[in-house]
Amino acid sequence: SEALHDVLRASFELLTPRAQSVLSQASVFAGGFTATAAAEVIRVQGGSPLAEPRILRQHTLQERVGGRFRMLPVLRERLVAAGSQARDDARVRWVEWAVKRGSEAAAQAWTPSLADAFVWFREERGNLLAAFDLAVETCPEQAALIAISVVEESDALGSFGQGPLLERALALDVAPSTRATVLRMSARRLAASGSSEQAHRLFERAVELAEPDLAVQLQYDRGELWLVQGDYDRATELLTPLRDADSLVVRANALRRLGEMARHRRQEAAATEHFAAGIAAAEASGCVQLIVAVLLSAADFEHELAHSSLAHEMLSRALHLTQTHGLKNAMARVLMIRGHAEMADGHAIQARRTLLEACGLERLSGNERRLMQQLLRLGWIEASIGDTASAREHLREGRAIADVSATPLVIYFEMNLAVCELDEGRPGTALERLNAAVAAAEQASSKVNLASLLFHRGWAAGARGRTGDALADVDRALSLIGESVAVLAGECYALRACLDPEDRDSLRRAGELLTSERGALQ
Repeated sequence: SEALHDVLRASFELLTPRAQSVLSQASVFAGGFTATAAAEVIRVQGGSPLAEPRILRQHTLQERVGGRFRMLPVLRERLVAAGSQARDDARVRWVEWAVKRGSEAAAQAWTPSLADAFVWFREERGNLLAAFDLAVETCPEQAALIAISVVEESDALGSFGQGPLLERALALDVAPSTRATVLRMSARRLAASGSSEQAHRLFERAVELAEPDLAVQLQYDRGELWLVQGDYDRATELLTPLRDADSLVVRANALRRLGEMARHRRQEAAATEHFAAGIAAAEASGCVQLIVAVLLSAADFEHELAHSSLAHEMLSRALHLTQTHGLKNAMARVLMIRGHAEMADGHAIQARRTLLEACGLERLSGNERRLMQQLLRLGWIEASIGDTASAREHLREGRAIADVSATPLVIYFEMNLAVCELDEGRPGTALERLNAAVAAAEQASSKVNLASLLFHRGWAAGARGRTGDALADVDRALSLIGESVAVLAGECYALRACLDPEDRDSLRRAGELLTSERGALQ
């Protein structure tokens, strides 16, 4: 509270300059520290190391089991915000000490803070890779572990540093298990950027080196990648055995993905079973972020079944968890799903407010990937309610980010911008945009993405009176996905029926697919 901060500020000002400097320097430790670490990082008058930890015990620091110290979070928050030259110098010593320590034990002890340290080192002191190379000089195994921890634990790295860092880690002579983990991180990064074939190759190399625990993680990763590519058969083959995985985290994630595939295949009973089991496994794991993720997937499914009260109950629970645990990133995703649900319920204005709040959270977090997703959903909602000017503004903002990061989301931004142009009566402009997007998607996109683009291009071609071209695009889209993605297949059949009024079979099939998935689309 404000009163507590006032008390801390007044108390801190009563300390001697020496004590203030020591505490400011100690605030660089985010996850606790030992007296040995303090001696390496904290300096007193004359630049001497802090030899006596008595001052740490005296001034609002808790000494825990094993001789580790941890600053009270509210005090550390204040000191971090205030900043000081002494603290900046301490962070440099902290980073240098962390990377010079050669033992694996040091890597394990410092993992919670390494990512933050390296981000700061790169932004304020020059170069992330220079810090990595410093570690290589002493111990390659340690350097590889540092690379893994940085990529795994820091969203703040965003689009810089990860690729070159992992490439250097792969060149090191390290233990097979460490190499397998680096390969997995590299494959996941490639998958996220849309380079699916390269990702599959790295996953296969990792499987050859992996120990049993990592092999299970890799099986999940490979299944998830096939799912993203729209190959539900291969994804199901890999993910189904993981329903009984020893790791509750892997089990919950696999059940969530199986539920999502069952949902797209219109297997309602199977999807309900998978989501219920996934929520139970996530709760048993104690991982709040995982519980939220499964609740969101289940809520989206329940909403499609028109079980609005159950869906909103799940979303409210997820939002409460994110607020209670201060998970702002997860909170933004909850708001995105809630906005989508509000839109489907016909509350378009409220949905827009919810999505604007989510975008605000993402801008504060600095995570461009998630901001792109939020802007995409916001633009779609604004286009749906006829506010094409705002939709174009937000879609163009998101597309500019997507261009820089070379993400597959560019395709979705192009689709939605084309929808705006179609709504504005500019099918020719939309068609030009979609022609370029289809050409790009032919090279490096999933079947589902390509089919969606073909559907929209068919829509634009139909609006231009080019019925033959439109029917060819729709038929090709259906040949790519069949009916595995029910909503998209239903929309394709509906467009086909519009293009050919004599095609009663397509009209009937569209009604069956869209009614089963989302009655409002019928």
